[in-house]
Amino acid sequence: MSTRTKPTQFARDLSFMSLKIPRGTGIDYWIVEGTGGYGTDCDKGHELALELLSYVAQHPSYGNATLLASIVGCMITRHEVQEKGRLTGIEIAFLNRVSLHAATAARFIGRGDL
Repeated sequence: MSTRTKPTQFARDLSFMSLKIPRGTGIDYWIVEGTGGYGTDCDKGHELALELLSYVAQHPSYGNATLLASIVGCMITRHEVQEKGRLTGIEIAFLNRVSLHAATAARFIGRGDL
């Protein structure tokens, strides 16, 4: 019996991603719209980060572990970010939450706990 698991469909499973149309043209890794309020945007960014972190924890794979690079690539090309010339509260909060989790994991790795 094989121990291989079925590949995950992160573009369908994560609320902030979608498959591009026409089919076969790739993935939009960051389809997020701002709310207009910095605090509300930060809350949304934190929620989306927790969604990603939970997903990666539930579906550990090299592909899922490397999603962040593609997400950031799409973040910086988002219309609102390009227009303002800077990240918005959504992106800042998302990256901050992911960074906090990475720092926590690094502490455990440094102690040999992982």
